[in-house]
Amino acid sequence: MALVAAAIILSIFQKNARGNGGISFIDQGIRLACSPIASVSSNLVGGVQTFFTGAIHSSHLQDENLRLKRELANLSMYADTEKRLQREVDTLRVEMGLDKTYGREKVVANISGYFPQQNRITLDVGRNKGIKEGMPAVCAHGLVGKVQTVGVNDCQVLLVTSAAMQLGAIAPKYNPPAAGLLYGENSSTLVMKFLSPDVPVTSGDIITTSGFSTQIPRGIVIGRVLSAESLPELGSSRARIFPAVNVGDLSVVVILK
Repeated sequence: MALVAAAIILSIFQKNARGNGGISFIDQGIRLACSPIASVSSNLVGGVQTFFTGAIHSSHLQDENLRLKRELANLSMYADTEKRLQREVDTLRVEMGLDKTYGREKVVANISGYFPQQNRITLDVGRNKGIKEGMPAVCAHGLVGKVQTVGVNDCQVLLVTSAAMQLGAIAPKYNPPAAGLLYGENSSTLVMKFLSPDVPVTSGDIITTSGFSTQIPRGIVIGRVLSAESLPELGSSRARIFPAVNVGDLSVVVILK
């Protein structure tokens, strides 16, 4: 009887609460008691669902991973092919742009090393191609330098910008051409000394090789005069030259044998 009476009383409370648009304290208690269990159950169901979803799609993810790896490998092969083709294009440009060979046999060489602090480059040809010390290395723009040391399959070229590089040069604009001795001052400037204070060299004049050397032919462009000054107290004059060749832009040169 007590249980029946309690049930009737609880029923009355719920009915009144619902009639007033609210929630009885009994419903609130049941919800509070069940809420943590429902939350845990929901998280558990979500985790199980995620697990089975991953398991179902795992083969698809593996295929996607393999596809991406293949594309990465293809991209790497494409980059290598592009570099090789670019070297071939550079070689053809050098050969086509070098309209003068001065009656010399030419050997096309790739630059395999560039050492700006030492003013030299390494080429991938040597005694195997008949290269000898003192031969000039040139490009379409002008003189790069001359061969300093030779190995079996490579050689070292001393750049025209080196202070150790002394070379006979002329300003062919004049008659007779103004002749002097040229050497490097720094990576961007050459100096040319004339044995007369009255040499008529001015800014903008082209300077070329003199041909006084048996190995370096006459007329290879070296650079352009930046400034010139007379030194009467020394009985000479001097000009600063901007080199025609920027070695940093090159990948291929030609050696004139």
